Amino acid sequence: MPRRRIIRDAGSRGLIMHRMQSCLFLRSACAILFLSLSAKPLQAQENATHRHQMATNHLKRVVADVSARCLNDPGDLQDWQRRKPVLRGQLLEMLGLNPLPARTPLKPRITGALDRELYRIEKLVYQSSPGLYVTGNFYVPKNAPRPLPAVLYLCGHAPHPLGAKHHYQDRASWFASNGFACLILDTLEFGEVPGLHHGTHDLNMWHWLSLGYTPAGTEVWNAMRALDYLETRPEVDAQRIGVTGISGGGAITWYTTAVDERVRAAAPVCATFTYGSQAANWRASGQCDCIYFHNARGWDFPMVAALIAPRPLLMISGRKDLDFPPDGYHEVFRRSKKVYDLYAGGDSDLVREFDDDVDHSDPPQFLREARQWMRRWLQNESAPLALEAPARFQERAEDLACLDQLPPDAINYRIQNELTRPVSLKRPGSRKAWANRRTELLALLDDRVFGWFPKERIPFETRTGRSNGGSDLSKPTPGGEKGEQVQIP
Repeated sequence: MPRRRIIRDAGSRGLIMHRMQSCLFLRSACAILFLSLSAKPLQAQENATHRHQMATNHLKRVVADVSARCLNDPGDLQDWQRRKPVLRGQLLEMLGLNPLPARTPLKPRITGALDRELYRIEKLVYQSSPGLYVTGNFYVPKNAPRPLPAVLYLCGHAPHPLGAKHHYQDRASWFASNGFACLILDTLEFGEVPGLHHGTHDLNMWHWLSLGYTPAGTEVWNAMRALDYLETRPEVDAQRIGVTGISGGGAITWYTTAVDERVRAAAPVCATFTYGSQAANWRASGQCDCIYFHNARGWDFPMVAALIAPRPLLMISGRKDLDFPPDGYHEVFRRSKKVYDLYAGGDSDLVREFDDDVDHSDPPQFLREARQWMRRWLQNESAPLALEAPARFQERAEDLACLDQLPPDAINYRIQNELTRPVSLKRPGSRKAWANRRTELLALLDDRVFGWFPKERIPFETRTGRSNGGSDLSKPTPGGEKGEQVQIP
């Protein structure tokens, strides 16, 4: 009598086939939903390619539904303001920052300075947490009226052993030449004290998923502590701080502004998307881990934009940007504007989008728009700026470097194991204490782990077939049997 087996629905099997190519996006888009959703029974003649495509199509449908439901009805202003703190806490949680790490002493050091005609460049290093070193340059205008508006510039992925800040120095020097203080930060991965961004993307560090770790959380924390530092500088007006950056720096601009109300205005560049667009265009395979948060709440990206409202927000994007296509960034603007309009009581001009026929880049027209946005909201200047040719590097990376050696106590390379911590297990002292703890744990699991599970019962579809000893299921079973359909309630 041949052995018989049960083959689960295409969703479960497809996840296994799909893991290496799409696990990062499954996390980010909450596409793990499809584990619990039904799919059509497998056909007898399917093969591995067919199964893979079925799983891909199912993923796209699930995530498209997540995007379609986002902010369809944000309610009235009072209702939104009531929900906003809860939603902000959820975003922090999905970044691995709820609760926030302790605000330990920054221990800032100015390790040198460069004196230029219009500004001074200070070489800054601080510790956002003990041993988590952040390097950057602080550009301070010489003759501008005090206190100064300030821009925090967050770098994208520009590899250099002495920091990404070298590649983006023209942004900081322009702001400093036009009356802004500007603090430009190295990224975790491309800083003078390096850590990891591409953990799941390049190194198969899939345990980051169970840790709830994303390098976006580390970058947001570093940026929040940079705001703490700016507040200590007597030259800076803490009520006039803006944030901008491109690509990975654009993503961290989004998240930092959403969770920290101290940011007065934001202009993320080439970093705006919906999860539905990312799935439909199959872009996640090329994205760094720092682009996404762990989407355990089943959000879509317009929610991040809505948390910024009513503060000024400019979304800058390229129509030829393959990483962040137009169908995604236009939807973020359209849906988040509903919340901005609630605050305005009509058509809000505090949120705008600007795009052009360019790829994933930062051309002069993008630089001009970001600069005009900061001038408008931080300097109360509305006169348009002329296009400027891209500036040449004025400073060598060696001259902008903050450190001459790696700090021996640095934890940057292992921050993925330090930023989020597992819950400590405590032995209950009594049966009653355990019952209380059990109730608490079940509530946490239901809210934070399984909150996205469907509430309705879904049929579990199976089919049976004769075993062929593990050979390809696309081959007919003995006797040409197709197997019977079995419905399990």
